[in-house]
Amino acid sequence: MTLKNILSELSDKNLAIKNAISLLPSKSIKTDKTIVETLTKLAYYLFIAEKEHEAMVICDELANIKFNNDYDYWAWVEYVLCLRIELSLKLINPEKKEISITIIKEALDSGEGLVKKIRNQVHKRFMNGEEFSINEVESKNYDAEFEARMICLMKLLKAKAFGGSDFFNPNFVNAEVKKNLKILKAMLSDLDRNELIPFT
Repeated sequence: MTLKNILSELSDKNLAIKNAISLLPSKSIKTDKTIVETLTKLAYYLFIAEKEHEAMVICDELANIKFNNDYDYWAWVEYVLCLRIELSLKLINPEKKEISITIIKEALDSGEGLVKKIRNQVHKRFMNGEEFSINEVESKNYDAEFEARMICLMKLLKAKAFGGSDFFNPNFVNAEVKKNLKILKAMLSDLDRNELIPFT
């Protein structure tokens, strides 16, 4: 997979995205893996900043990346697809929502034998809340807390995209999404963006 052109393609599509990309540190866009991770975080940053259209442009671009059993990439693509689902609800685009859900579920169900079994066990543990802790996002410096809350938001939207679970029940997920977004937006208003992920 080669993603060297994705930054220029996104820059050509939207001026706000072009300006944001120009502020990204070079260390964050050196390799394909760091490009995917950084653009996913940028999409979430724009979502938090209430720039839904720009966030969707990035989500649409990353949604074209195919699942090739490479979780270094796919973990981030999955998070961006979950954001795409959330944005589709806000922007009233049911077709894009359904396509995103299908892509995620097809990746989860792909393969066979032990590989598929392990993948589904990992997913089950996630949906049971084993990788989720509210306490992890607190008592950090501002940049670290902002990133931790962003990752928390990613996990919440992933749980929501998969329909929730006993642990991730709808009331809990919606309340935590609302709470984290409120805090993240407040942090954005308090600090210069260059002090926050993905611009650090």
